[in-house]
Amino acid sequence: MTLTQDQALVVVGFGAVSSDGAVGADEVTAVARGLARLGVLDSDEARDELLHEVVRLVHAHGLAPMNAAALASLADARREAALRLAIAVVLVDGSIPDAELAYVRELQRALGISDERHDQLLAEA
Repeated sequence: MTLTQDQALVVVGFGAVSSDGAVGADEVTAVARGLARLGVLDSDEARDELLHEVVRLVHAHGLAPMNAAALASLADARREAALRLAIAVVLVDGSIPDAELAYVRELQRALGISDERHDQLLAEA
């Protein structure tokens, strides 16, 4: 399965949302806000439609296969954006439980982003 760059970013965001086993409304909102900050699509309505589209795909295929497809689909230029989005999502509630931190570290490695750059992005967030 090949995803668009925007779909891949949303899947990564959803992976961050669910990484601690609980999905909060504030985290889903953080995905939408993160997409807006990254300049994904030009309106809230278009971003909402994208989120709903990806939810349908995740329900049909499962999050793990979608996450693998997202990682395979992301272009080099969007890999750092995906990590930024994941960090923003896990930080939305003010703390990073071990499960969320593990997800972000695993994502960082899967995206081929250095430990130093990861630490910079985390500090910037």
